[in-house]
Amino acid sequence: MNIYLVRHPIFNRMEEVVGYEILFRDGLGGIVGALSPDQAASRVADALNILGIDEVSGEKMAYVPLTRNLLLQDVATFLPNGRVAIELLEEMAPDPEVLDACKRLKEAGYPLVLGESALLPQQAPLLALADILKINGTGAAKEDKTIRARLPRGAQLLTARLERRADFEEAMAVGGQLFQGNFFSKPVLVTGKEIPGFKLNYVRLLKETQRADMDFDRVEKILKMEMSLAYKLLRYINSAYFSFSTEIQSIRHALMMLGENAFKKWVSFAALAGLAQDKPNELVFQATLRGRFLELLAEPLRLGHRTDDLFLMGMFSLIDALVDRPMADVLKEMPIAQDVKSTLLGEESPLRDPYRLCLSYLEANWTEFEALAKKIGIEEAVVPERYMTALTWTSQHFQGIPAQA
Repeated sequence: MNIYLVRHPIFNRMEEVVGYEILFRDGLGGIVGALSPDQAASRVADALNILGIDEVSGEKMAYVPLTRNLLLQDVATFLPNGRVAIELLEEMAPDPEVLDACKRLKEAGYPLVLGESALLPQQAPLLALADILKINGTGAAKEDKTIRARLPRGAQLLTARLERRADFEEAMAVGGQLFQGNFFSKPVLVTGKEIPGFKLNYVRLLKETQRADMDFDRVEKILKMEMSLAYKLLRYINSAYFSFSTEIQSIRHALMMLGENAFKKWVSFAALAGLAQDKPNELVFQATLRGRFLELLAEPLRLGHRTDDLFLMGMFSLIDALVDRPMADVLKEMPIAQDVKSTLLGEESPLRDPYRLCLSYLEANWTEFEALAKKIGIEEAVVPERYMTALTWTSQHFQGIPAQA
């Protein structure tokens, strides 16, 4: 079975990830909607069982979609309670069967997520059981500022499709507690804003490690100016993940043991993490995931000679949000390939289609994904396999990225 899963983060008011909505499509034969809603939703549950909840959502709550038929069949009970929230996909009549099934789920420890249709008067019995109400954008909250008051005690309001920081702030102002959308990955540009001094060291690191003739003396000097980063490098390389028989005691020793390419890769995402000290940690995770995903796609894209460039392109794709500066300004002095820069700036380049293929998959934009896969000539089934491998790799390596302060 080909498993086409994508996860979209859900944040709290502190911009901490508290869950992931699990999205699915069949992906067979390039046909969107080839499966019925029941089949598609059941595939999500099957995939979580096959892959393991930890592989898909880590320690966070997985928001899993269910249709009426699957709800009545108690399909959710095959998934671990306390780790899964059940999202009802469609407007359901609150008849005795549906209400009983929802009550059973709640009693078994599965939070119930309802959509905006639950606000309709005839849906009141179902709304009374909601643990989370999901509305799309801030428009619904503007039209009815009593939404929060209509929820049962303890229920939370999840506002989705937030594209701008202003949308996020507005959703919080009207009582939102959970949030979803691209607001966290968009830069907040302030005229005349300078990159703080401590962040300049991370920018310098990125510049040095991307040079073809990396000067290790300069890299070591910068690392010594950020001793916490040097310490975390040593802690990372001495972890059980590598199982080196000899303890690594210096930065130079770390370079020798890791090898230059692996060292450059670690410094790249460690520097991004340093830039993100005042940002959601998910931003660094997503940048790393993009880099690894594109790197793994290099071979099927017939770009095996550009694996390093594809990794960097994914890693740098969110750097404007990390430093709140225009992408053009950040990339201006970065010694990376010109076609990588052009792609990240939205310009035409040989790498533009592969980059958009990656993003369309991550955004669950299946129409664009299928069109690009056909245009490029890549077999669709390869992409979800590479995505799950990238997700596993990123989750394992993320422990080596310094946490934000």
